[in-house]
Amino acid sequence: MNSNYRWDIYWNNEMKDAFLHGSSVKFLRKDDVYYENELMSPGTVIKQWSSMTNYQLDRVEPSLPIIDGERRIRVTLDADMDIEGGLLLKFVFFQKNGIVVGSEILRGSEIEIKCPIRTYYYQVQLICGGSHKFHFHSFSIEELGE
Repeated sequence: MNSNYRWDIYWNNEMKDAFLHGSSVKFLRKDDVYYENELMSPGTVIKQWSSMTNYQLDRVEPSLPIIDGERRIRVTLDADMDIEGGLLLKFVFFQKNGIVVGSEILRGSEIEIKCPIRTYYYQVQLICGGSHKFHFHSFSIEELGE
């Protein structure tokens, strides 16, 4: 398969969509954020990115690209964690009216997915899968050709 477009998504310093209760977050570089929270329970959403925002309300631009719903995408997670498989990436797809039309979970470092045809926007959630200390570098979204 040929790839057409690839986007690298980083943890920006906008902390509105991050779990901070009892957490230590250090921005070492653009592609290296150290996160630690010994008391965080598995299933906690640590950080969230969205392909659609309300700029007038949040003063934040969308952090995810618009993807072509006709093509498959490859998602790759780049993070160093204290427990193998201790972080998950969950893609949640929404219709225009906010109803969830599907979701996919990356358990590991790479997955190929296809968003539902009715997708209007989507969100990506970084979820605790047991890891309490990690270095988040980025995740990439790559459109795959036919």
